[in-house]
Amino acid sequence: MTRTRLLAIALFVSVALNLFIGGLAIGWSAHGHWRGGFMGGFDGPRMGLGMRMVERHGPDMIGEKAKRWLKRIVGEDGEAAVDAVWEERKDRILPIARNIRLARQDVSEQLKKEPYDADAYRASLRNLETAMGAAVGEVHDAMVDLLDRLEPEPRRKLAKKIWYGRRHHFDED
Repeated sequence: MTRTRLLAIALFVSVALNLFIGGLAIGWSAHGHWRGGFMGGFDGPRMGLGMRMVERHGPDMIGEKAKRWLKRIVGEDGEAAVDAVWEERKDRILPIARNIRLARQDVSEQLKKEPYDADAYRASLRNLETAMGAAVGEVHDAMVDLLDRLEPEPRRKLAKKIWYGRRHHFDED
């Protein structure tokens, strides 16, 4: 086979593969499969799966998922502490989650408004930032409370799991 013929075949395969991948990308985009990205994709923030589940199944759903995740990590020794922290904090956490959902909806509405108002959009983004900051603060406080109540072994398990992917830096004593 000549070099020219090999190059022609390689070019044909390359073009065919690029057209196939481009078709998939256009198809996924047209059918809304790529809307999740940062802040909900190109058409503005979307209510996340967790918040949709809360809307359908009630506000305790968020706590139940988080509790199951934490209990799986800390084991039986830490289950009572997880339950206690959730019961003490859920009346503060759930309104914060609701505020985040409402702030995201407002950001989305500001993006869709005609005429576009940059100041209103900026204000809605600041409201979302404030709501997210409140959530981070409350979750951090809840984790401090939980870790304070855990025995050393469940606390070590949790610390190892939430070490943000840096397990090789975690002391394995």
